[in-house]
Amino acid sequence: MIHVNEIRKIGPRIAASLTTRGNSGGYPHPTIGQLKAMLTLRQLRYLDALARHGHFGRAAEECSVSQPALSMQISELEKELGTKLVEHRQGATALTEIGHEVARRAANILSATRDLADSAHRSARPLSGPLHVGIIPTLAPYVLPRFLPELQRRYPELHLELIESQTRTLLGELRRGALDVLLLALPVKLRRRTAAGATTHFLR
Repeated sequence: MIHVNEIRKIGPRIAASLTTRGNSGGYPHPTIGQLKAMLTLRQLRYLDALARHGHFGRAAEECSVSQPALSMQISELEKELGTKLVEHRQGATALTEIGHEVARRAANILSATRDLADSAHRSARPLSGPLHVGIIPTLAPYVLPRFLPELQRRYPELHLELIESQTRTLLGELRRGALDVLLLALPVKLRRRTAAGATTHFLR
């Protein structure tokens, strides 16, 4: 469950939507107590996937659930927040203005949650647990065979999860907190804004 303080951080724009737009989508206005009881990380994760893919089917595939199950959870989230987050336009799926704001804040909450879990795990057992590494295809055949065996030998409790993709995609995943380390070809242009608590270091 999401802590009530995180719900309050959803922000003045959502509060304005609930008070000035007047029960958008026909949903009853929720109380803070109701939000505390019903809002879940799973719902935020589904919304985050939908915001990135712009398609219910692809979002459901990423989340390893059926499309109806994901759609139902998004609908429940809309009811719990008391506002419309998603709208359908000529067969396409788009977030509403307030939907974009909720999705942006949901991504920050999910990133902070992952960071919390990783920090606790690594504090108990340094250099153990999952490490999400992104690498570009041109480097993978040359770099991975050289450093993976040695890394596994030195840190057997470290579980690497590799994603091979293009630089732009990997940077996007880094910004949202889904990746911990990137192996890229320099130079790389980074936006100033990254996930909460993230730091950037270049190793040459």
